[in-house]
Amino acid sequence: MTNLELIKEISFKFVGISNISLKTKIGKDLGLDGDDAKEFLELIFAEFNFEGKKFPFEYYFNYENDLWGVKNFFNKIFNPKKYISQKDITIGEIIQFIETNKNEI
Repeated sequence: MTNLELIKEISFKFVGISNISLKTKIGKDLGLDGDDAKEFLELIFAEFNFEGKKFPFEYYFNYENDLWGVKNFFNKIFNPKKYISQKDITIGEIIQFIETNKNEI
């Protein structure tokens, strides 16, 4: 079974969507953010026996309590150098991150 097929199974169990590709965006296409995104990624990391401690969650997702989002909003206005623009990460990028960092557990 390929990495993508494994993630398709996880996606179907978690959000009921199995029609995904390497270009599927976790936020936009699967509708995941906050704790749901974190739990989804933890399931993927567990499937690949990967801890995921180095994954920059806050770069891609909001935290459930959103205090980070409030701080980031004020940084955007008053301290643009500290503002972090959130990006949407794809399934392919998750697989690449795991493969790149697998030996750093």
